[in-house]
Amino acid sequence: RAPLAKLQEKKGQRQEAAREATLGDGEKLESPDAAPDYVRLALTSRVYDFVNESPLQLASGLSQRVGAKVFLKREDLLPSFSYKIRGAYNLLAHHPRDGLRKVVTYSVGSA
Repeated sequence: RAPLAKLQEKKGQRQEAAREATLGDGEKLESPDAAPDYVRLALTSRVYDFVNESPLQLASGLSQRVGAKVFLKREDLLPSFSYKIRGAYNLLAHHPRDGLRKVVTYSVGSA
């Protein structure tokens, strides 16, 4: 058995059932019919109601060096200076659907 399951059993906690894998807006990762339309999902994500899209910037020196156009996604221009805001938002957006009403968080400065 997995160490977490053993620990939960010792403490009398029930093991939480594994949730089906989903994307940020709850769409299943895979379906028998077709793969998700990732471009549509990215363009219609709810996170953009709160966070602006980060721009792409041509890295001309690196592009010359590798012989191909290289672009940098400027996540450092977001208020949090990181892409992590998207994942945090998607996690928090699912809580009402999962029945949770309150969330406590902490950070060591990186997220």
